[in-house]
Amino acid sequence: MNGLAAKGPAYSGDFRNSWRANALGGFAKNQPSPKGYPYRIQDVPQLKTTVKALQRVTVFEIVNTSPYALYAMDILEGRWIKPKTPEKPVGGIEFKPVYGIREKGPTFRWDVKPDPQGTNVSTAERDWYENYARGGEMSADVKRVVRLAFRKGDSGVVVN
Repeated sequence: MNGLAAKGPAYSGDFRNSWRANALGGFAKNQPSPKGYPYRIQDVPQLKTTVKALQRVTVFEIVNTSPYALYAMDILEGRWIKPKTPEKPVGGIEFKPVYGIREKGPTFRWDVKPDPQGTNVSTAERDWYENYARGGEMSADVKRVVRLAFRKGDSGVVVN
């Protein structure tokens, strides 16, 4: 969830703070409510350690609960306006925001035209979600977290 939050848009912080890990199939001991970015291991449901639970291939889904998630993830076109507050994008953005105005009708978040008045703002790179999810970064992040959680000798699980 931290990787998604770091790569995605972060203007007011609402989208970045809306990532959730949901356990699938009723195999969780708990369902925490994260406070937002940066996320902690306590923000992920703890799984039951039954044989049936551990045999599942998919145990979690990561979702964003904001009402505009599909627009912010560059999946759906929308209409873009600059939020009234805060005046500037929240900190931690490693690239320059792109200011622009939308064309007539819906458009993708990254497809705004330059506007010196800063009417609209895009704080994430084009296709950031697709690139993160399918470009290998998400898999690398998951692998790193699993290695930390299941060190050889701690659980008997070896992650290659």
